[in-house]
Amino acid sequence: MASFTTRIELDDVKLGDYYTLDDEMHRRGFTRTIKGSDAVYKMPEATYNFVGDIEEQAVYDKAVQAIAALGRTGGIVVTKSAGRVIGGLHKVA
Repeated sequence: MASFTTRIELDDVKLGDYYTLDDEMHRRGFTRTIKGSDAVYKMPEATYNFVGDIEEQAVYDKAVQAIAALGRTGGIVVTKSAGRVIGGLHKVA
C-alpha cells in the first residue's frame, strides 16, 4: 500500500474551518497522525496522511471533495511517499 501526505491551505478561512476540514478529511479516510519507527506522531496543522492502494489523483480528488463540503476553495499538495524521515513532531499518547 502507498502512503500519501496531503497539505491543504484554505482560502477565505472562517473560524472553525480547519476543525470542520479535519472532520471531512477523516470521513474520506485521512488521518492527522503518522507512524514513525518508534511511535505515532501528530501531523502538522492542515496536513494529512492517507494509506491505500490508490493513485495520487484519487487522493487529490478526495481532498477536493472535503474542501467543497465546507463551501470553500483552497490549495492542495499531494505527495506519494517513497520513504519518510520524521522529527520534531509531538507523539500521540
